[in-house]
Amino acid sequence: IIMMIVSIPKVKDTCPSATEANASQRQNSAMAVILTLYILVSLFSIVYAARMLSRPGISSEIRDIFMKKHVLYSLSFIIIWTLNLLNTYHALYRDIGKKSLEAEGLKAEGYSLQYIRLPSGLEVQVRVNEDTNEAQFTVFQIISVFASLSTGLVMGIIRCFEP
Repeated sequence: IIMMIVSIPKVKDTCPSATEANASQRQNSAMAVILTLYILVSLFSIVYAARMLSRPGISSEIRDIFMKKHVLYSLSFIIIWTLNLLNTYHALYRDIGKKSLEAEGLKAEGYSLQYIRLPSGLEVQVRVNEDTNEAQFTVFQIISVFASLSTGLVMGIIRCFEP
């Protein structure tokens, strides 16, 4: 939340187009808040589950199985969504203080910074080659996409080891 509050006044410094920049910054700020809350709720659920399972009436074997499974699920989701959170913070802060230098270098290489809308509805800033009209994603964006797509695979692997 603090990073979001710090980033809002710097919108004009980070993105070239004010209307697209404001929309992108709002989306990234909202995503940062939502993912942070998601991670905090996930951590709270681990503590709450441990507290609820510590009551009498539940065998220690069942308690251990449930807690291991719940912690594994929660931690895997936390790791996956932390990678998305990293991309969100990178999008919020990557251009602070170097807007003009990067724009000059990109123009010399035939690239421009453009906003594209992903199928999810989010707008992201990417480098676009003006000759071939190809988008070039950052490493953080690629990692974020693969992390999101791997959620089902990771959950399937975890479920394979359930008793």
